[in-house]
Amino acid sequence: MPPKQRYFIAGELYGKPLSVLMDRYEFSTIYLQMQGFEPINPMELILDYRAYFWVDMFLEVYLPALEKCDGLYLQKGWEETVLARIAHYISTEILRIPIIFEDSVLN
Repeated sequence: MPPKQRYFIAGELYGKPLSVLMDRYEFSTIYLQMQGFEPINPMELILDYRAYFWVDMFLEVYLPALEKCDGLYLQKGWEETVLARIAHYISTEILRIPIIFEDSVLN
């Protein structure tokens, strides 16, 4: 059996209570698992993510994880998040990997 395709989850990381953000990422993780993908959840990669300056977090954690993935999963409202917009750009213009938009699959 071939390895599962890895999909990086991108969405909001700030601006809401941590429990709300964690729930959204967990929901996305479960959805991707049900579709047969291996989800890469940045909330699990960053132990104390609020301690990171976002540029450091992007360079040290977010970008290296995204580069190892076969696709990108963009949560609803991704356009409002700087890191998700950067992930979208890198995925389309540099990595050229497929993107799943949460808006289009969970209507």
